Amino acid sequence: MSEVLYARVPTETKGAIDAFAGANGRSVAAAVAELLSRGLQATSQSSQIAELQERLQRTELALARKDVELHEAKLALESFVQREGDRLPRRPGELPTSARTAQEGS
Repeated sequence: MSEVLYARVPTETKGAIDAFAGANGRSVAAAVAELLSRGLQATSQSSQIAELQERLQRTELALARKDVELHEAKLALESFVQREGDRLPRRPGELPTSARTAQEGS
């Protein structure tokens, strides 16, 4: 189904439509319909793109926060292991945690 639409456009726009119609072997009416359809689709997609960009930014921010939380948890765990490792009973001949760490690092 099609409808009739009358619109006044600037001379430059009419010239661009005529050029598009001629370059693509279409009537002016078909060219206007195609260009309007493309424009509406692009407008619709631009709002979807903006929404996706916002979601991406929120997700990246959440990921950065989780990275910070993970880093803090690792530091706390390392501190706990070092602190508690020195207090835990060792097997005969086993070095304290701090001494083992120093030996492994060299």
